[in-house]
Amino acid sequence: YNTQDLTLPVITNNQGADPFWRRTAGALYDVDFADAGGSALSKFQVKASTNPGGAGPDLSPYVDVAVDILANSYTADWALPAAVFNAMLDGTTNWVTVRVLDGGGNEAVLGGAFSVMKDTSPPSFAVAQAGDAQRRAVGGTLYDADARDGASGLERLQYSVSTAPFTADQAVLGWTDVPLGGATTWLSADWAV
Repeated sequence: YNTQDLTLPVITNNQGADPFWRRTAGALYDVDFADAGGSALSKFQVKASTNPGGAGPDLSPYVDVAVDILANSYTADWALPAAVFNAMLDGTTNWVTVRVLDGGGNEAVLGGAFSVMKDTSPPSFAVAQAGDAQRRAVGGTLYDADARDGASGLERLQYSVSTAPFTADQAVLGWTDVPLGGATTWLSADWAV
């Protein structure tokens, strides 16, 4: 009677590319695992690279996501370990390779199973506007303050009006959106208040 498991575990990729820019490791991913060889799933791991297909150089080594599974399937969605997300490059697409091992020591690898776009850098802001001490009875004065985010882009640019400098206490006018027009990564046109 031979109980040796020679069957490789199976990876089922239901994920595809993650369409959202991520600031933290918390998003759930849908890659499932199964083992039909009799020794059950042991664990699965992930690593990251900037190359499609998962070819190196690696940004992180393999890191355990789930251990001691001891079941023939694993279908729960799961998050990237913080160590893998933190090792990913900011402002670009990173590729996640998945490896699953069963109790018999068999392994399956899916290189570049899905991509993650990471953006943990705030937008930059440049003010080329001199102070404006002129009292204004009506709006419409143009100001030169630029905003840029070369990775995930600008979602919005806002200003508020206060009676005290550098407070942003919204004492006169609460936070108000500046129309971005067609600009998504860079707003360089002067805008009116």
